Amino acid sequence: MTEIDLKIDYNSKLVVCNAQQFRAHREVISFVAMYWQSRVLVAAALLSSLACIVETQSDFSSNATCLPSQYTDKITGDCVNYKGRGEKAETDYDKAVNSGNTAWMLMASALVMIMTPGVAFFYAGLAGGEIASNTIMMSFVSMALVSIQFWAFGYSVSFGSNGMFEWAAYNNVGKTPSGTYGTEIPHILFAFFQTQFAMISPALLSGGIVGRMKYGTFLLFIFLWTSLVYNPLAHWMWSLKVDDSWAITNMGWEGKMGSIDFAGGTVIHISSGFGALAAALMVGKSKCGFTPTNYPELQQLYAKYKNEGFEVLAFPCNQFNGQEPGTHEEIMEFVKQYNVTFPFFEKHDVNGATARPVFTYLKSKLPGSFGDFVKWNFTKFLVDRNGQPYKRYAPKDRPLSFEEDIKTLLAQKNEN
Repeated sequence: MTEIDLKIDYNSKLVVCNAQQFRAHREVISFVAMYWQSRVLVAAALLSSLACIVETQSDFSSNATCLPSQYTDKITGDCVNYKGRGEKAETDYDKAVNSGNTAWMLMASALVMIMTPGVAFFYAGLAGGEIASNTIMMSFVSMALVSIQFWAFGYSVSFGSNGMFEWAAYNNVGKTPSGTYGTEIPHILFAFFQTQFAMISPALLSGGIVGRMKYGTFLLFIFLWTSLVYNPLAHWMWSLKVDDSWAITNMGWEGKMGSIDFAGGTVIHISSGFGALAAALMVGKSKCGFTPTNYPELQQLYAKYKNEGFEVLAFPCNQFNGQEPGTHEEIMEFVKQYNVTFPFFEKHDVNGATARPVFTYLKSKLPGSFGDFVKWNFTKFLVDRNGQPYKRYAPKDRPLSFEEDIKTLLAQKNEN
């Protein structure tokens, strides 16, 4: 009897039937070709073949379980040694991808991804005016730059279980599950998921330096901050490895101490908060971008129409990102460069419970895009001769753009 006459590939496992069984089945099938009355015997032969397959598959699946340092060869069923613990960390050949977990992780990655545009528009709304578009781009460029950085080496530095740069450019990070991270989803999907958190961290940080840093400088800053701050913090907290006993264990010192950070409070929020504080302290106080246009044009209108009863009253305020920190004397010294001659009042609040009563009144009569709220420096209110609020102008509206409104009010006779 020959050892093997028939091989059937069943679910990627080798199934072997002995020659005697196969010859018996072949003879039955030949008999059917001659005598149609033998159909019952054909069915019996087919059932016998199926029993052979099931029995052999059962024999195969009953092989001894491989050691943690080994994986099962998909063809022979033999146990094969991993080249090292690092190989198992990056690819666990015995793990199967779970479609449900994979679908959820794809959805979770998408949900985290749209948070960064959300931050962009939220910050832009707070900043307002002509720096809104710049504020939005600070978040969007974080998505572009950090995703490249994380692909190039950031992911490997943060999560690499097989050396700091072994997973650079997603080397050996593929569709097979990792032996340490997300063991039922493709390794590449776990890397993609973590990229979303790396992208949003500089976007959160950008809120502390809106209007204070040049664009090119910001690009360099977030690249260095992600490389030197975020990646090490992620490694300390979240990195895992396969230890000497081939078990999964923490690799970073925070993880070894028992620290748990499921929501990213340490790696993402605390790091971006202190990063924003450090950056703001380094770049110093900002200057409002509307200053070079508003002061000269207001002075031009004041000089042109003051003899007709037109007045410009300036109310300094430091409630807009701390852009007016100086004393009254310092403010008056600053505006001299614009040859301003219209009167300035002492610095005071325009929003909240401590707002000047005049602004509480003006905002109630002329609400803006934020309702009962002045959103930025150089929000302007035009009032007629009788003290009635006439129109409100946004910070981006240049004074010369509403000169016709001034002329219209000046042409009206005083009703008193």
